[in-house]
Amino acid sequence: MLADLVVAIPAWALEAVDALRHLDRDLYFSVHGATPPAVPVLYAARLLSAIGGGFALFLLPPAWLAARKKSEKTLESLLYQLLLAVLVTAAVVFLMKLAVGRTRPCYALHAGAWCTPPTDPSFPSGHAAGSMAVAVTLGRRSRVAMPLLLAAIGVAWSRVVLGVHFPSDVLAGAALGAALAWGIDRRWNRPRATFRNHPFSG
Repeated sequence: MLADLVVAIPAWALEAVDALRHLDRDLYFSVHGATPPAVPVLYAARLLSAIGGGFALFLLPPAWLAARKKSEKTLESLLYQLLLAVLVTAAVVFLMKLAVGRTRPCYALHAGAWCTPPTDPSFPSGHAAGSMAVAVTLGRRSRVAMPLLLAAIGVAWSRVVLGVHFPSDVLAGAALGAALAWGIDRRWNRPRATFRNHPFSG
């Protein structure tokens, strides 16, 4: 009986993976149509995609200079933390793309794309990962957590609308970016040990 169970488990796993793959494709086609979306939707998707592609990070240098000029150490530290979160997320995404090597849906399904499709692998979505990393990093230190989260969700949605990512790509990317940013935030902002907190004994 144990041998039969061992043989059956891979079959269950394959069936589950196949079901998830079909669900992924169904969700993709429910968002990405055979014809371009309405012009306002298409422009919104392209704008969100551009923001999620890193263009918003061009605001970091002037923000950093302003913080330095006003001696706002808290803001300056937050900007350094944000830069670290984005760089770490980008590096992990790059390595995962190389390891998985998934073909983008516009190529794999011959579905077309409503933007110039990238040539790198599809899984996970770097746009979704980076946007969620920014949302978590800034959201945990400000009162704009919900708008940032909605913006990150919008970026992820735009990548499926444009036909360059499967839904599972953006879900995995968003989860990865959120987890990395949360971990970096915990590490970055934990209390530092000092002589006053830990006096010598004896």
